[in-house]
Amino acid sequence: MLNVALRVGLLLCAGIVMSYAMGRGCSSYAFRVSTTHVMPLAHQQETQQQVQQVAASALISEVAYMPVHIPSGARPIRDTLLSVLWSGDEPLAYAREEYIDGGYPHTYLKPELIATLLNHTRTSFWLEMGSFLGGSAIRTATAVKQAGLPTTVVCVDPFTGDVNMWAWEQEKKAKGEWPFLQLQRGRPTVYDRFLANVVNAKVEDVVVPILASSLVGMKLIERLIEEKRLSMAPQVMYLDSAHEKDETLLELQNAWRLLPPGGVLFGDDWPWAGVRIDVQIFAAGLSGGTDAGAPAAINTGLASKIQAALPGAAMEGNVLLYEGQWMLFKP
Repeated sequence: MLNVALRVGLLLCAGIVMSYAMGRGCSSYAFRVSTTHVMPLAHQQETQQQVQQVAASALISEVAYMPVHIPSGARPIRDTLLSVLWSGDEPLAYAREEYIDGGYPHTYLKPELIATLLNHTRTSFWLEMGSFLGGSAIRTATAVKQAGLPTTVVCVDPFTGDVNMWAWEQEKKAKGEWPFLQLQRGRPTVYDRFLANVVNAKVEDVVVPILASSLVGMKLIERLIEEKRLSMAPQVMYLDSAHEKDETLLELQNAWRLLPPGGVLFGDDWPWAGVRIDVQIFAAGLSGGTDAGAPAAINTGLASKIQAALPGAAMEGNVLLYEGQWMLFKP
């Protein structure tokens, strides 16, 4: 650390001396007064930028990351994705303490619903699409650890915010309210805060993020399965991503194709019109009918078991509803 600090200090001092020398009309190669060899302004600026870049690189290498504990072999899906997508370069190892953010702890995903789904599916692969700062992922991962299951919670999100977050950002800042995106250098810090929150909650050994849109994430998983680089599809898929009409429908269509038989597709924000309408349209179009031999629209057996375990849950057509969450069960 001392050597790096000394190196940075020398570099910065060199930059200051060079800037002073350039301002006094010195050559770029010898600090002596000359009236005939003055470095062109463009070259002066380029040299200063190079000094600053070298100093910045040295400082970046000394960034303090939060300690993580991720044992190998405990969660096969996590180990596989880490190897296939990052060659072992752990994404959560880059969490930084200064990004811990408890400003948005909300999640409507109920602990009893998570526990019920884990109990009835015993899934080893839980796919969440739309994670924001990690509230629902942390709650799910905590339940996984409490149940002693080898489940991996894969979080697919571009971590760039939605339409409302961008539209409201500057207005919220002006009012002194908590801003969703918290822009730095022109980009949202959602991903940085997600990493920090997950590690701070000590569930980094369960969660793995994929920085992509829901459609890209699902198609990626589908390809990895087709190429036999991933052994299975997610048995439980949680959709809390698009909230605009037609966008949710497109996600539902892709998610249902990826979901294996006996799997559960569920999501948040049933009261949100764009979500509710698209789920209703999709559910109404599922196969099924009264003809002999016609495939069932949903897995009614599993739906009944989940409903019985959750007081207040109710069926609406092919959809099971509970506390603002909707559920579909693939036969």
